[in-house]
Amino acid sequence: MPDNTITQEQFGTELYDAIFTCAKVQHLLHMISTEVHKGRETTDLSAQYAKEKAKAKRLLESDLISGTDAARLSRTYPWLLT
Repeated sequence: MPDNTITQEQFGTELYDAIFTCAKVQHLLHMISTEVHKGRETTDLSAQYAKEKAKAKRLLESDLISGTDAARLSRTYPWLLT
């Protein structure tokens, strides 16, 4: 069976970092939602969310990420546009 894996460098380090950061933001959104539902404080999570969201937006604006990949990420993660 052939090994179909590629390295992070082959994939594109910047695109990989952008996708990874977007996944972190999605996880934080889920955690915030859970904490709100339980009536708990979310200040720290919200601050971390804002920081990671800003990082994801910066990564998406990189010249090393194609317009096609940026558009695809924006469709998948609409919060990148806000």
